[in-house]
Amino acid sequence: MVFILLYYPSQPFTAVVIAVAIIYFPTLLVTDVCFLLQGVFMFTANDFLSMTDYFDFRSTDGETFFEVVSKNTTHCWKVVDMGAYYRLYHAHKYEDGYHIHGQFGLMLDCVLEIVEHDEWKIGLWRHKNIGRRKQPKTYFDKLIETYVRVPAYA
Repeated sequence: MVFILLYYPSQPFTAVVIAVAIIYFPTLLVTDVCFLLQGVFMFTANDFLSMTDYFDFRSTDGETFFEVVSKNTTHCWKVVDMGAYYRLYHAHKYEDGYHIHGQFGLMLDCVLEIVEHDEWKIGLWRHKNIGRRKQPKTYFDKLIETYVRVPAYA
C-alpha cells in the first residue's frame, strides 16, 4: 500500500482524509485522489458570501469571520476560522448571546450544519422520510449535489 502525503497549510486534515480514503479504497488511482481533493476544496469563502438568498450577512472580514442571520429561522450564526478547523456559534436571537454549536473541518460543513438545523427547525426533516414516495429536494440536498462529489466504486 502506498501513501501519498499531501499537506495544505490552510487545510492540515487533508492528508488524513486522503490516507483514510487510500486505506478503505486501496484501488484508488491518482485521478481518483485528485477527484477527492476537488470535492474537498470546492466550497470557498466566496461561495459562502454568495448565499445571499439564504443568509443576511451582519458582519464579515470576507475570509475568516462570518456573522449571518438565517432568513428561514432568523437564528444568528458565527463561523470563525480557527486555523485548522472552523468553530460554529449559534444564537436564537441576536440579543441572547452566542453559544458554541460545534467545530468542523470545512466551511462547507458549517454551512450544511446551519441549513440542516434550519430545515429541522421548520419541520422539513420530519416529513422527508415518511412513506416511499419521492420527497421534494431541500436546500440541504441541493448543496450536497453542488459541492460534495464522491467517486463511485463498483
